[in-house]
Amino acid sequence: MVRCDTAYAKAYAALGHRYARRLSSPRQPAWKIGAALGITRPVRIEKRDLTRRTLSRAVA
Repeated sequence: MVRCDTAYAKAYAALGHRYARRLSSPRQPAWKIGAALGITRPVRIEKRDLTRRTLSRAVA
């Protein structure tokens, strides 16, 4: 018998079951995650201004 699993399935079997409650909780919008992490103002990188929304999406 051959069993095929994805890398995600293997990782979940090894550790993910410990976090099942967190993984099945409602999704949080990126701006809420950014606010919780303290992203409160835009950041300038060279000539570009990255908004709080953009930074939050990169983190989320």
